[in-house]
Amino acid sequence: MARLAPTFQPNDADLTFNLGYASWLAHDTLTAVRWLREAVRRNPADDAAHWVLGVALQASANTAEGQRERDLAKRLASKYVEWEKQRGVNALPPNLERVKSELDAASAPRIDAAIAAAEQRDQRDVAAFHLENGRRLYQGERDAEAIAELRRAIYLSPYEREAHLLLGRLYLRAGQIADAIDELKISIWSDDQTDARVALAQAYVQARNFVGARSELQTVLTREPSNADARRLLATLPPL
Repeated sequence: MARLAPTFQPNDADLTFNLGYASWLAHDTLTAVRWLREAVRRNPADDAAHWVLGVALQASANTAEGQRERDLAKRLASKYVEWEKQRGVNALPPNLERVKSELDAASAPRIDAAIAAAEQRDQRDVAAFHLENGRRLYQGERDAEAIAELRRAIYLSPYEREAHLLLGRLYLRAGQIADAIDELKISIWSDDQTDARVALAQAYVQARNFVGARSELQTVLTREPSNADARRLLATLPPL
């Protein structure tokens, strides 16, 4: 097992993952769940953290939530579908620990003083405040500020579907297509709404994944046959 960094940086998703993973390997399930929850709060697109958290939750008799976490891991990374087929639902891929040669706080999402203060207040209300700010900034095309606000909202409420939707749209606007796809997948997993599926189809088009885009749009049109955005985008796709 790789050594954890000697000075723990609480905002570093890799270090919180390592603590959760090490706790799981030490058969300390409750501690593993606690640290893995922190890992996915700091990086909601971390497929490995979702998978290990799902396995740990199922081991602690929280079957439904564990299944949801594993489903999200499979949505984020198809390798877990094959892994599950080959090894079973409770198996973990080997060597998941993350070796860090030096601490890099800048690479982790910034959690500033406002987040620390929020721990003493109702997190749902604070998350809603940051989401509203992010929505307003997104509409005003103040993208960097909007991203910061939405990441604060997601830290406080990791499965807030609109925050992931807006963040996905912002990443798409910035040309960060892979990041956009991850955020939109999480939005759909959190609460499956057609606006996120249309946005995911747009991201797939930019990634030239026309099969994926068509699948998302057909799902939308099955639910909402008159959805103008889905029809318009579907008409632009190359023929099969």
